[in-house]
Amino acid sequence: MTGATGSAGATGAAGSNGASGATGVTGAAGSTGAAGAMGATGSAGAMGATGSAGATGPTGAAGPAGPAGPAGPTGPAGATGATGATGAAGLSGYNRVAGTTSANDNTSPKTATVACSGGKKALGGGGIVVNNGSGTVSITSTYPSADDTWSVTADRQSGSGNWTLQAYAVCATVS
Repeated sequence: MTGATGSAGATGAAGSNGASGATGVTGAAGSTGAAGAMGATGSAGAMGATGSAGATGPTGAAGPAGPAGPAGPTGPAGATGATGATGAAGLSGYNRVAGTTSANDNTSPKTATVACSGGKKALGGGGIVVNNGSGTVSITSTYPSADDTWSVTADRQSGSGNWTLQAYAVCATVS
């Protein structure tokens, strides 16, 4: 006959570990995991070495002209120039010469002349009419008739009576 079941006994002490089992077969590869979160920005790297100089670029177009600058200071006086050549001699012995007065009559026209003396030249001249009658007597020409002679011609324009004509010349030595 079997008796009644007794009460449970106390738990026994743990047993020693058993020997390691053999390595199992490698399992199949698992699926790719989700992307991880972005990492923090890293610190700046060290400065790189200076590179070699590049080739010279082409010349650029000329820019516009700038405004005129202020006037510069006055320069020093230049050296005195060389003395020029002596000029030709001018006039000398200037004088006025009166010719002989014509006859006091009614002849018309009349011409009076005057000559320069001593090799002088006639530079200019003229004349004077003295009308002792009525009307008008006019000088009609005055001119150098030679290098040393001046001539004057006059003519009665109206009226009648006697008149005279006298020529004058400006004379000088011309060198």
